Amino acid sequence: MSFVTPPPKTTPSGKISIIVTGRVKAGKEEILTEVLKNNRKRANSDEEPGTLSFRVTRRLDSEGKFSPVFVVIEEYASDAAFKEHLAGPGFEGFAKALKEHDFFEDGSLSIDYVDDI
Repeated sequence: MSFVTPPPKTTPSGKISIIVTGRVKAGKEEILTEVLKNNRKRANSDEEPGTLSFRVTRRLDSEGKFSPVFVVIEEYASDAAFKEHLAGPGFEGFAKALKEHDFFEDGSLSIDYVDDI
């Protein structure tokens, strides 16, 4: 997908860790939740052995209720494992749903590569 910026060429740990944050348009939260749950199920299974962790979360408001901001936290054993995830059916399903449903408010999607210190 064109919105996925390439990861750094190297990281101190050798892993690829990503935090994806985006504000979802009103009324699209439920369908995005289902799409991400399906992606998470595959990513955290034996079908993606290089995926160390794939968490789907939502930011909470001051009352402890879900806000429209989704945060996905991903960790891959290597760049090759990350590329395998991007080429797999879980991510392909997400990319297709993104085109069909235009989930995110303009300019709200951010992708940050991080590493342990």
